[in-house]
Amino acid sequence: STYNNMGEVYRHQGRYEQALETLSKALAIRLATLGELHPDTASTYDNMAVVYDEQGRYAEALENYAKSLHIRQATLGDTHPTTATTYNNIAIVCQELGQLDAALDHYSKALHIKRTRLGENHPSTANTYNNMGVVYELQQQYPLALDHYHRALAIRRAVLGDTHPSTAACYNNMAGV
Repeated sequence: STYNNMGEVYRHQGRYEQALETLSKALAIRLATLGELHPDTASTYDNMAVVYDEQGRYAEALENYAKSLHIRQATLGDTHPTTATTYNNIAIVCQELGQLDAALDHYSKALHIKRTRLGENHPSTANTYNNMGVVYELQQQYPLALDHYHRALAIRRAVLGDTHPSTAACYNNMAGV
């Protein structure tokens, strides 16, 4: 846990090689003590994936997210909110790679879980609607982009209020379409 936390601090400082070195130590310890199929092991894979993503090392990010997803599905199930978060993270990397159909597929899986487990009016559900809107906008599918931005906006206004920065971000996204 300490190595994992240290790795996160290094990442926040932009010290990526130290982050990966420290996270690798955390992973080795977690694999030895907890095994491959443990949520904490998945968390370390997630943290490593974030570092790789921030470095633009997308293939390695996806590889680590895939390992995390496998663990999350095996230990928490296909409908757990944390599994949805991993789908969301994979979608972000796919989007960065320009693999927009794959990004939408993963966002759709995340959205289904969030709507089912967290409810339609949850900020995390709104975030996924917003993310999907971004992808639809990149695909120049403007009616779908606006539909998803409107859904995100309605949730954010109801839950976070009209003056919240996330609500303002929806207005900004909609104005760009």
